[in-house]
Amino acid sequence: MFGKLLIYRAAHLLKSQESGEGCRTWEATEEATGGRPRFGVFGTTLIAFFLAEMGDKTQIATVALAARYHDLVPVVTGTTLGMMLADVPAVFLGDRIAQNVSMPLVHGIAALIFAALGLLTLINVGRVF
Repeated sequence: MFGKLLIYRAAHLLKSQESGEGCRTWEATEEATGGRPRFGVFGTTLIAFFLAEMGDKTQIATVALAARYHDLVPVVTGTTLGMMLADVPAVFLGDRIAQNVSMPLVHGIAALIFAALGLLTLINVGRVF
């Protein structure tokens, strides 16, 4: 089932490229929605970051540190600042790359990766290892 979902996502990426709907800029999105996007930049980033980071090793490390030191404020402050130090350069690098790389190219590469992973999942390559 997961392999089929990956292949579907690859096809969806390619289809959105053909129709042009996958290449909207922030300004085009605002224009199409009649104003500001639903959650704005901050809200969208907050939601995406929360979903992406749920259950990852950073969260596990934070739980371990909180259990070890029993002092919530310094642990939360330290992990928050640590994540900011790690993520700020990625944001600036991502912005620089986005200005110089064609989004259709990025979507095409992503579609190929999704399709390859989907096919590998369908033929059960994971069992070999």
